[in-house]
Amino acid sequence: KITQSWRNHLSDEGSSNHHFSQSAILSSISHFSAQIRLKYSIIFIRKEGDFMPDLMYLYIGNDSFLVENAVEQLVKKLDVDPFNVLTYDLEEHDLDELLQEMNTISFFADKKIIKVKHPWFFYEERNDDYLPDLIKYFHSPNEDTTIIFMLERGMDSSLPATKEAKKYVRIETV
Repeated sequence: KITQSWRNHLSDEGSSNHHFSQSAILSSISHFSAQIRLKYSIIFIRKEGDFMPDLMYLYIGNDSFLVENAVEQLVKKLDVDPFNVLTYDLEEHDLDELLQEMNTISFFADKKIIKVKHPWFFYEERNDDYLPDLIKYFHSPNEDTTIIFMLERGMDSSLPATKEAKKYVRIETV
């Protein structure tokens, strides 16, 4: 697209026999380099998360029924095939299993949703080797996967996962 745009810009600036003035060439180069800078600045901003879509949610509430109901409303709104909606209960699964699923691309559809019950890392400190990987995931989530954490108690603001979640995760109180 940029190359075609540059050719069009040159054609607009030059004569029909393709003899271009020095100012036309410099103008074209300036125009072309501005497009490249714009392209790469957008890529840089996306990496920083400024334009990222909501890929991670945290629903907090004291009533499990209300939390689950709010999550189901979000799942319907996201319009993902029910086959690609998974649930991980961290009282039954290890954090490394969840991380593997979070980083695995869905083979059957473009998008998948992972609902995470009992995300202990928001309210309890444990010695888990995979916790730093989860925190890294907050910075750079898989764009094909939406994660919905379901929390039925308050968050501990002193925990590293909570601190990072407040920066990168959309938090909804139910």
